[in-house]
Amino acid sequence: MADNWFIVQTNPQCEKKAVEEIRRAGFRAYLPKAGRVIRHHRTKLVSIKRGPALVGYVFMRFPDSEPNWYALRQCQGVKGVLYCDGKPYQLARELVASIMRAQRALDYDVKEAKRYRLDARRGKREPLDKSLLRQRLRSSIRISSWR
Repeated sequence: MADNWFIVQTNPQCEKKAVEEIRRAGFRAYLPKAGRVIRHHRTKLVSIKRGPALVGYVFMRFPDSEPNWYALRQCQGVKGVLYCDGKPYQLARELVASIMRAQRALDYDVKEAKRYRLDARRGKREPLDKSLLRQRLRSSIRISSWR
């Protein structure tokens, strides 16, 4: 059972708190995140915000010992475990590992955020708003050339 992960439902907007509490209780927890581009309503500054990819859910697994559901329920931010047919729903380790790889590859980020972050990884340092403008111009030129 140690190789299997469980899906934990969290209280509204408490994913980060639930992960911290689950880890503090001695369990392994994972919160997949996605990036999106935000423009501040007053200052008009553009930034990339990272938030939960699966709102209201986190993944967790117990150490090699027997599962302690009581200790999990005592964690703040945790609503409960997802059940199927009267038993806690288990995910294979490979599935959670593939979700982790997809997050590292920025597959859950929106297109503009993904392109900007990939450029930053390659060493291209450019202001975000300039990069977004360049991306939008490229896409509009491609679209107009098809007509």
